[in-house]
Amino acid sequence: EQHINEYLEQAIQEKISDLKLANKALEEISNKDGLTGLYNRRYFLNNLDELINDASCSKFALLYMDMDRFKAINDTHGHEVGDQVLYSLSKRFTNHCKENCTIYRVGGDEFVILLDNLGSTKDEARRNIKYLATKIKNALNSIEYIEGHINISTPSIGITLFNDDSVSVKDLIKQA
Repeated sequence: EQHINEYLEQAIQEKISDLKLANKALEEISNKDGLTGLYNRRYFLNNLDELINDASCSKFALLYMDMDRFKAINDTHGHEVGDQVLYSLSKRFTNHCKENCTIYRVGGDEFVILLDNLGSTKDEARRNIKYLATKIKNALNSIEYIEGHINISTPSIGITLFNDDSVSVKDLIKQA
C-alpha cells in the first residue's frame, strides 16, 4: 500500500509538472506574435493598462509605427515576401531596442515600442525618445534584398508620453 501511494504521488507530481509546462507554453503562445516572436496586441493592451493603473509608474513613451507602402509589397510580391519583410523588421527593432524597451507587433505592419525609464527631466526624456526614434528610422530606411526583391522600409512614427499627453489606454494609442 505504501509503495502504491508513493507511486501515485510521483505520478501526480509528474502530471502537475507537465501541466505547468503546458500552461506556460500556452501563455507564451497567447502573448506572442506567431510570425515575429514579438509580444502581440493583446499583451500590449494588458501591459499598457497595468502600467497606467500602477501608482508608482513613472513616465513612459509609446512609439507607434506603421510601415509606409507595406500593402504594395504584399500585392506585388505576395504575402510570403511580406512576411519575410515583417520578420526582418522585427529583428531590426530588437537589435536597436536593447534597454528599457518593449516591442510589440499590434497588427499587420503596425508595431509599438514602449520606452520607459526616460530620464529624470522632461528634456532628458525628449532626448532619449528622439534618439531612439532616429535610431529606428535610420535602421529601417536601409535597403535589403528578400528573395531577389529590393525592399526599402520606411516607417511613419507617432510618439506620445504617458502623463503629458494622456492617461488612458485609448487616448494614448490615439495620441500616438
